[in-house]
Amino acid sequence: MLLVTLVFLVDRLVLGHHSDAALASLQISSILVWTVYSIFTAFSAGTLAIVARSIGEGDRRSAGRAAFVSIAVAALLGVVVTAALLPILGGFLPRVFPRAGAEVIANASRYLAIVLPCLPAAFVEASAAASLSSPLSSGSAA
Repeated sequence: MLLVTLVFLVDRLVLGHHSDAALASLQISSILVWTVYSIFTAFSAGTLAIVARSIGEGDRRSAGRAAFVSIAVAALLGVVVTAALLPILGGFLPRVFPRAGAEVIANASRYLAIVLPCLPAAFVEASAAASLSSPLSSGSAA
């Protein structure tokens, strides 16, 4: 989560020197990306619970299977969310942000067209990190 926040901070620092429209487009883009990513992290919390419980029960096979399934589902959800959002950006952004100008919407659409295809990797990272946050990574079984 810190790295995602850092990316938005660096983007703001760079675009703040470019133009007001670029900075405004980043503001509305980051709201959408952050919201989607935050909703998905609830899924990774479930991964942590299932993997940790399996490790606590001494069932490493189930823990590994749960981690694998979680990572596979994360990748699939990332692809589905990206595929669903990319085609509707042009009509979606003006409805959600009606006071944004045409230049801001165009910039936000271009930014999101670059960032949204990275969601599958971000979702996989969240699931993998949750899987590794359990005692599985320490090699101990309770």
